[in-house]
Amino acid sequence: MNPMWTLNEISNQDKKDWLLADVTLNFQLTEDLKLRLKGSMDYNAGQGWTFINMYDPSLSGNDGEYSEFSETYKNMIYEAMLSYNKRWKDINLSASVGANSQDYTRKKQNSKIETLLMPDEKSLNNNGTTARTWRDYNANKKQAVFGTGSIGYRDLIYLDLTGRNDWTSTLPANNRSYFYSSVGASFIVMEAIKTILKSILSFGKFRVSYAQVGNDTGFDQLYDGLSYGSLFLGNMPWYQGITKR
Repeated sequence: MNPMWTLNEISNQDKKDWLLADVTLNFQLTEDLKLRLKGSMDYNAGQGWTFINMYDPSLSGNDGEYSEFSETYKNMIYEAMLSYNKRWKDINLSASVGANSQDYTRKKQNSKIETLLMPDEKSLNNNGTTARTWRDYNANKKQAVFGTGSIGYRDLIYLDLTGRNDWTSTLPANNRSYFYSSVGASFIVMEAIKTILKSILSFGKFRVSYAQVGNDTGFDQLYDGLSYGSLFLGNMPWYQGITKR
């Protein structure tokens, strides 16, 4: 394809407004107990268009194309966490419990014409046949509770535990809860035999751990469905089957 054609006859443009906000509040309830509250927002709205002029050699019909889209995206996250840290002579404890909530939504409206009525006109009104319009939608709401704990003895041996349970809107209503956890233990070598290894190593540790990982699925992935195609030369619209997992 001639690069001058690409430069002058194919064009696109988009615009996006984006807002990011984050607020965190920390409260020292007691000497050993602390509360943290956090909220964040990621929001953006955009629109744009793409134009391919008539007689473009890359198109089979050489009739040109024009499409527009408008999109909004929102992701809200809220979290509360209570932390406790305490030391009693040879034993130290660090633990936290919390809750998390996420609300995510993405909406996109698309319109496209695949045959231009006249060249050079960048508009949905410049339509030689029937315009095609479709909508993309994605959303997920998720809530979770979690906890972590670490107990140490004489800065030598540590036992670490974590656990989290999520509830998500993308799984079936009767089975949308899932739990995952981890356990680990560590031994600080240098604290036990630092007088022997001090001239050789600055730090040494043995650690063993086991963890489970959990996650949900994407939006609208539970049931089989149909996807709308379009009108073809004035004939009936066609549909394509979609298999979800």
